[in-house]
Order: sequence, then C-alpha cells, then structure tokens
Amino acid sequence: MAQEMKHRSSLKPGFTLIELMIGITIIGILAGGIAYTAMTVMANAGRSSTKTSMQTIKNSLMLYEQEKGEYPKTLRALLDSGILKGGPKVIKDAWGQNFIYRVTSDGKNPYELSSYGPDGKSGGKASRLDAWTTK
Repeated sequence: MAQEMKHRSSLKPGFTLIELMIGITIIGILAGGIAYTAMTVMANAGRSSTKTSMQTIKNSLMLYEQEKGEYPKTLRALLDSGILKGGPKVIKDAWGQNFIYRVTSDGKNPYELSSYGPDGKSGGKASRLDAWTTK
C-alpha cells in the first residue's frame, strides 16, 4: 500500500497528448463553423445592401421620368439632377462596382439596372442581381 501511494504521488497532474489533440480538434471544428457562418452572413449582407440600393435607384428613376418625361441616359445624370442623393457611392453595389444601367427600347422594361454581384464579372447569372427580377 505504501508503495502504491508513493507511485501515485510521483505522477504529475496534467493532460495527456490524446486529450490535448481532442481539445484542439474540437476548437478547430468550432472555429471553422464560425468562419463559414460569418462568410455566409457577410455575403447575404452584400446582396441585401445591393438590392436596397437598386430599389432606391429604381424609385429615383421613376421620379426623374415623371419630372423630365424620359429616363436619364446615365446614373451620373440621375445624380446630377439632384433626385438621387448620396454622391457617387450610391451608384455602386456593395462590392464597389458601378451598377449596370442602360435605357432600353424593347417595351418590356424601360431600362436595365443590374449588378454583376460579388465576382464583378459579366456572364455569371448565378450571382447577378437584376432590378426587375430581384425582390
């Protein structure tokens, strides 16, 4: 019995290598989940902000058309008219790219207003935001 007590007292308290590895693995998994969630929230925030900006521009375009009888040729002209307020940053999407705007004559929609989305490239239908189809 005395020998068993002596043996126990010689052991140092602490964590084993396995316990440390399990703890680090759990922390890594949690950190990865948090990072993924944060990136998703940030992406959704950018899309939401861009949709809101597009709606503001659409409303300003309607007012411009009611006052002048036609749509402006450029978004810069809309800004210069004073109807759209906020300076040049309001004609940019959440990713710092200018909105795509052009007056159309097809009769379906009086103009095109869109954003290429986070990748900033044309042709990416999945990330493109359009003023007429985006709610």
